[in-house]
Amino acid sequence: MKKNYIYILVGLSLVTLLSACLKKIEKFNSNTISVDFAKPGPNFLISDATVNPKDSIQFSYTVNSPTAMSYVTITKNDAEIVRDSVKTGDMKTFSAVKKLVADSAAGVYTYKVVARNSAGVYLGSSMPIVVTVTPDFNYYTNLRLYVPDSTAKKNVTYFNLSSHTGFSYSDVVSKGSSNQIDIGYYYDTDSIVVSNKKQAKGHTIYNMQVSPVPNNLAIYDISTFTKNLTLMKIGTSPTWANITSAGILRATGKSLLKGTLPNSIGSLTAGNVIFFKTAAGKYGALLVTYFSQATAGPGTYMNFEVKIEK
Repeated sequence: MKKNYIYILVGLSLVTLLSACLKKIEKFNSNTISVDFAKPGPNFLISDATVNPKDSIQFSYTVNSPTAMSYVTITKNDAEIVRDSVKTGDMKTFSAVKKLVADSAAGVYTYKVVARNSAGVYLGSSMPIVVTVTPDFNYYTNLRLYVPDSTAKKNVTYFNLSSHTGFSYSDVVSKGSSNQIDIGYYYDTDSIVVSNKKQAKGHTIYNMQVSPVPNNLAIYDISTFTKNLTLMKIGTSPTWANITSAGILRATGKSLLKGTLPNSIGSLTAGNVIFFKTAAGKYGALLVTYFSQATAGPGTYMNFEVKIEK
């Protein structure tokens, strides 16, 4: 018992000794600077903002630091995009005006002003300014068209790409809205030869100037319809995921939609991307996502998505 008591006393003595040797270290305040933003014009940001792709965004700011600064940067999503050296003299104050351009791709971007000393040590940053870039194109998903039906003529088989609105033959006839049709969809049972074998042309989209009228469309009398010319062509670049702005849609469309183009595109498969220009002059792209079956029966449909400039 006496031996255990001695061990306890020795342990307590060591704890007391070690505690006396420890030096209290104050928590380091890593952000020592202050940043003031000014708004001398309409495009200068002093707080979070929502803008269009490639809009002008400007910053006017003054940085004050208790210690000398060597350089001041602007970061976007923590990546440096602008750097200024702080000149000799009063290196504790720095002012600048920067004119930038918002990203071309829709998304959320965080901008900060950051200061460092000559050793590259972080002195602090401004509060973040969050810039939300809204898309300059419309993106419609979960769209569907059916092949024509010969009896009730109620299948939604026509489509307006700008308004993402579908029409049946009955709708168009009763409302006189054929001028709204950009494309139609049907299953072409006519044969083509692929790898020395005959097969149906299959799933097909077309504009209203298709001629001669295919057998599977002859069940509808469109002789009095307005026949809009929508230019169309399958493309492989950019990929669907990389179509992130109206600028990409326009540039791709202008490059691809040249020369003599077909008024219909058949043998479609899921994954096809079709670039188009409507009669109203809107560029866009259509992604085929699914076909329900490979027949001309009235239950056959196509699922797709559309990206089109506003």
